Amino acid sequence: MDAKHASLHWLIAAVFLQMLPATLLAPAIRPLFAQFHGGDEGPMHAFMSLNMLGAILITPVIARLVSSGATHLSARWLMILGGLDALLLVVVSLPLATPLILFLRTLEGAAHLGAATLLLARAAAYKPLVGAGRAMGLAGGAVMLAIAFGSGLGGILVGVSARLPFLIGASLSTLVALAAPFLYASTLPIERHEASASRRLSWRDPDVLGPLSAAFVERFTVGLIIVTFALFATRTHGLSDRSVGLLYSMLMLPFALLMYPASRMGDRMPRAALLGMGALFYGAAITSLAVVPKAFLPLSMIGAGIASSFMYGTVLCYAATLVPSESRGRMMAWVNMAGALGMLLGPACGGAMVALGRNAVDPVSAYRNVFYLAGAVCTAWVVLQSRWLVSRLGIEQEEHAHAAAQTT
Repeated sequence: MDAKHASLHWLIAAVFLQMLPATLLAPAIRPLFAQFHGGDEGPMHAFMSLNMLGAILITPVIARLVSSGATHLSARWLMILGGLDALLLVVVSLPLATPLILFLRTLEGAAHLGAATLLLARAAAYKPLVGAGRAMGLAGGAVMLAIAFGSGLGGILVGVSARLPFLIGASLSTLVALAAPFLYASTLPIERHEASASRRLSWRDPDVLGPLSAAFVERFTVGLIIVTFALFATRTHGLSDRSVGLLYSMLMLPFALLMYPASRMGDRMPRAALLGMGALFYGAAITSLAVVPKAFLPLSMIGAGIASSFMYGTVLCYAATLVPSESRGRMMAWVNMAGALGMLLGPACGGAMVALGRNAVDPVSAYRNVFYLAGAVCTAWVVLQSRWLVSRLGIEQEEHAHAAAQTT
C-alpha cells in the first residue's frame, strides 16, 4: 500500500472519530438535564435539534472555503473547528444557564458538522486516485458506523457519569484537530475538464438538485420516525426501551455496513437505478412499520437500513462525480446542509403530526400517519425526479457499456 492510499485510510478513521459524538451524547441528555436543568423535556428536544441549525448556518462558510481549493486553509480550518467543537462539548456539559447551553449547542453543531464537511470534502478529493465508489463508500460507511455505535458507547459511558460522553467526545474532536496537518499532507491528483471549467454550481442544475433533494428526503424521513417509532412501538406493541434500541440498531447497522458495497455497486451498474429503487424500497419499509405485526418489525427495520444505504451511498458518489472537480467540496457542504435541514425539520414535523392528529377512537393512528407520510415523501421524490433519474440512467448505461467495450 502506497502512502496516498494509506493516508485515505487515516482520513476515514478521522471521519469516524469526528462523527462518533453525533450519537455518543444522546443517552446522556436526559440525565444531564435532570441533574443541571430541572429535567424539562422542551430544552432536551431543543438540545438535540439546535446543533442541526448551527450546521445549516455554517454551510455557506464551509462551501466558500472548500471551493477556494486552498489545502492549507482547509487544514487550518479543520484544526480550528475541531478544537472549537472539543471546547464547546466540554462547556455544554457544565451546570450553566439553560438558554446559554442551548446557544452554545448551536455553535457546537456548527463546529462539528463544519469539521465533518471538510473531512468529507477531503475524501471526495481522492476520487481520481481510488474512484468515487471506494472513496465515498468508505467515508459514508465511517459516518454511519460512528452514528450506529455512538449510542451504545454513550450508554456505557453514561453509567459512569452523565458528563463522560461529552468529555470523551471532546477528546475525539481534539485528536482530529491535531491530525489535520497530517490528513492534508498528501498531494492528490487534480482533474481538469475543459467542458466543465465554465460550469458553475447551481441549485437549478438537475445534477445538483437531484442528489441534494435525495439527501434531504433520506434524512427528513429518518427524523420523522426517530421519536415517533419509539412511542409507537411502546404503546402499540408494549416493547421496552431496550427492545426499541435494538430495533434502531437493526436500521443503523445495515445502513452503515452496506454503505461501502452499495457505493461500489455504482461503479458497475447505473447509480440512478440504485437511487430510485432504493428510495422506493426505503419508503415501503418505513411505511410497513405502521401495519406489520411485532414479529416482523426487525425485517422492516433491516429492509429500511439496506435501502437507505443505497440512497445515501449514491448521493455521496454523485456529489463526487456529477460536478466539476473544483466544486466537489462545495457540493459536499450542500449535501450536509440538505441532510441537516432534513434532520431539523423531520422531528418537528413528526411531533406536530402526532400532537395535532390524536384520535380518541384510535390513539395510535397519528403515529401511523407519520409512517405513511414518510413513505409518501419517498414516492413523491421518485415521481418528481423521474425525468432526471431516467436521463441519468441512459447516460450511465452508455458509460458502463463503453467501459465494458474497452476492457474486451
